[in-house]
Amino acid sequence: MALDQQIVQLFIRFLSKDTALLSTIRAYAGDFTLLEDEWRFTLPALHQFVQATESEFNEIDYSVFRKLIFSSNINQSLHPQGGRVIIANNHNNIDRSIYALGKYKNQHQ
Repeated sequence: MALDQQIVQLFIRFLSKDTALLSTIRAYAGDFTLLEDEWRFTLPALHQFVQATESEFNEIDYSVFRKLIFSSNINQSLHPQGGRVIIANNHNNIDRSIYALGKYKNQHQ
């Protein structure tokens, strides 16, 4: 499975409230905010998380990971599940901005 599709599958597991994944996120010491229906993260924190939890990402450095995220169609892939990733807090810096994964009623935000 392509790496971008692995990210999509991880996000779908979150949207489906996969208990094992939610436990892993809660136990992880990364810089996340986990709400009932939303997972907030920075891209560096997400990269560190997938490196620690998904073996396929062990050798992927951050610059490659960031390009992978921005060149993929993650939101299109999440749309059938009613999910998407939005910018929750824009800090005018890709690495410092906070992104949120969740199910949002307004799909055009």
